[in-house]
Amino acid sequence: MKNQEAVIEGIAKCLKPGGRFVAELGGFGNVQSVEKSLISALDKRGYNGKDLSPWYFPSPEDYTQILSKYKFSVSNISHFSRPTELPTTISGWVETFGFSFLAPLEDNEKEIVKGEVEGMCRNGAFNSETDKWTLDYVRLRTVAQLSS
Repeated sequence: MKNQEAVIEGIAKCLKPGGRFVAELGGFGNVQSVEKSLISALDKRGYNGKDLSPWYFPSPEDYTQILSKYKFSVSNISHFSRPTELPTTISGWVETFGFSFLAPLEDNEKEIVKGEVEGMCRNGAFNSETDKWTLDYVRLRTVAQLSS
């Protein structure tokens, strides 16, 4: 969800004063290798890859600022790396989580782009010994309370 302000505003409206908000989401740097590769492959084809990204991965500072704007007091926030082995290939992962990047493409072009992304990510994300892909997940956990 790119518009985190609207999300947090909606959560604030749902909570009673003093209510607690606990969340874990993608943090700054989450799946950066895939996102950069998708943007690059799309830009090369004349699309604005960044505009096609559905993702917003905030830093702890940015997220704290958004929460504070909607009267939340942050008691805990952590930002950490969590490399995650995939049960599929990068192509399969992109089909599931990055499909909006592929939306403007014809079917044959989608396959080519997914292949290019796998190629760009192979060095850092593919383990040839296990034949498995691992993505650079980065998480952001927070606990905040809505002011009275």
